Amino acid sequence: MKHLSLIKTIVPFVFVWLLITLPHFQVMKYQRVSKSELSYTPMHLNNYFTRMDDLFYLFPIINVYRNHTIYGRLSSYDFKDSLDPVVLQNLLPVLVNAGIICITRSTESPFYALGIFVALAFIFIYKIVYHTTQDSIFSYAIAFVVIFAYHQFFLSNLERDWINAFSYKIHNDIDNNSLYELNSFYRLITFGGTYWYYLAFTYALIKILDGHIELKNTLMAAGLYGIMFYTYIFYTVATSGILFFLLLTSIVKKQIHVKPIAIIIVVGLIIGLPNVILIKMLLAGGHQDYLLRMGISKPAMFWDTLRLAILMIIMFLVMKKSSFKSIALSLGATIIIFENLSYTVGLHIQTGHLYHRGAYPHIVIAIFLLLYSIFHYNKYIYTYVFRPLVVCLAIFFTYEAYHYSEAYALNTYKDQGITQEQEKLFLWLKGNTTKDDVVGSLSIDISYILPLHVPIHVYTPFATTYPPKTSNGEIAERLALLLYLADANDEDIKAYLEPKGSYMESRYVNFYFWYSTGRADYKSVSLESLCMEVRNKLSLIRKTPILYLSKHRINYFIMANQLTKEKMFVSYNKSFMNEINNFGHYRIFQIKK
Repeated sequence: MKHLSLIKTIVPFVFVWLLITLPHFQVMKYQRVSKSELSYTPMHLNNYFTRMDDLFYLFPIINVYRNHTIYGRLSSYDFKDSLDPVVLQNLLPVLVNAGIICITRSTESPFYALGIFVALAFIFIYKIVYHTTQDSIFSYAIAFVVIFAYHQFFLSNLERDWINAFSYKIHNDIDNNSLYELNSFYRLITFGGTYWYYLAFTYALIKILDGHIELKNTLMAAGLYGIMFYTYIFYTVATSGILFFLLLTSIVKKQIHVKPIAIIIVVGLIIGLPNVILIKMLLAGGHQDYLLRMGISKPAMFWDTLRLAILMIIMFLVMKKSSFKSIALSLGATIIIFENLSYTVGLHIQTGHLYHRGAYPHIVIAIFLLLYSIFHYNKYIYTYVFRPLVVCLAIFFTYEAYHYSEAYALNTYKDQGITQEQEKLFLWLKGNTTKDDVVGSLSIDISYILPLHVPIHVYTPFATTYPPKTSNGEIAERLALLLYLADANDEDIKAYLEPKGSYMESRYVNFYFWYSTGRADYKSVSLESLCMEVRNKLSLIRKTPILYLSKHRINYFIMANQLTKEKMFVSYNKSFMNEINNFGHYRIFQIKK
């Protein structure tokens, strides 16, 4: 029986891992068949400023591997001694993925290992459902639905995307960012890389609520709650809310769970609060531009709240008493309160993230367990109608996961990799620069990916990698210095930053100053005001260029001649730069000081 149980765990685990990892191999297959000259990398799409979340967190992961420190953000030399609050918030997955790179000696390995963590989430989903239903087939089916329907449930336009799903279609629009996500929307840090900790906590809590209040179970749950503070902030919010409402109801009902839940909260806070305090200290005195760059989202949550409230009422009235029901209702209450803080107290904290990333599996599990509560009383309907339908749904979404990887590969294999020119550029930089050298470029596709491939710093990194106290004025000064070296005129500034042109070129202003124009109150800082600030800085630099060049650490300048906006800069400032090499579209200059 033990061997059978082990097989029942290992086989689906490996299957999920392989299917989540399949997009990589599909892309490589199409590149091989088409005899593409690209060298495949899962880290980014060439010439597409996308997959921002993964690269946002990949920088500190590789930084830990290369420099053996959590200080800095890899891409910027001037801030290499600064602690980043975002890195601290996700410290556990950063260290885990850095360990994976140490073992494999490949900075790309976290993308291949991601499937392992998704598979662990699958196992805990199965355990949670099985604990309530004692039905192995039904539990596996729900786990498959939760894991492989994620990209359908998650996307904002559910009606449109479900129609596409059931007509065996997938988005083929090259500018649609939803398609440009590896692993069906799973990411290194959020749902993919860390949700299994959250599910493990849920499973441990279920066992305690079912009467297994032994100290080892309590400490296990407490430890898992504590590490939530080092994974993803919305898991911290979700687990804290769950524990608060469970403690409250346990006290009111005088249940035996009061003591273990209190211990979980106290021990978890002892583990987690030091990190919260440190993050708060780092954010203290942060510039208002920091929140703008981070992209605080403010979508309306009325309909999401209403749907969740209706689900909770139905669960409360219909679903039989169970530990998961208590947890689900506690989570639902937490979501409703937290996601509506913007309406109640005017506090905006990435609205929608808790609902989508912090509760998605729990909500889907709750829906199916609610249906289970309704149908399992009639053995015939449950056995021959309901459960077969759920199994068919699981098969369908498993097929959709394969179909997604196929569609992803067909639409991205021409861009998913490094060009021969880029490869030569990276090899030259590896052999001719040191880890303390700083490279500037007005080509953001190079600035964005360069630190991932070369142990070198970038003069103007991605907007969200600056420390909290950095103002847009400081970023504008850096950009102005690069424009000066490229011999740009005042008219070039707006033409360079305005969101026009190809997908990549329309994102230039995002790269420098804010995360996403679809999120945050970015209009509070207009394009005109940013251009004016850069123009003013450029005017000052023209008066005393040596002063600014000595003030800023920059050793090399890379000019590209590939995208339209890069072709604007046909000359360069010969007083301060010498061309030392070129590789096709890329020219390398050494800065003279």
